[in-house]
Amino acid sequence: IEAFMRAPLMSSARLSPDGRHYAAIVSWDADQRGIAVMDIDAAQRVGGLRGGGDIDVARLWWHGNERLLFQIAKENRFAYGLM
Repeated sequence: IEAFMRAPLMSSARLSPDGRHYAAIVSWDADQRGIAVMDIDAAQRVGGLRGGGDIDVARLWWHGNERLLFQIAKENRFAYGLM
């Protein structure tokens, strides 16, 4: 049952407007959630952000081709950021 209750390894994948990258919310160690940015042609990670402590990434959106907006959650409170 524990496996079914864990956060998914990847969720909320979003394609960049130019179609060259995608960003997704990913689960790291101990069910912490962060962002991974992937280059589609190279098939490798080119950026990201790792949550820490009690801070997790909750949502993300592309803002043009070079920037991501994201929402973080901390103890059921939400804040916004720019990457």
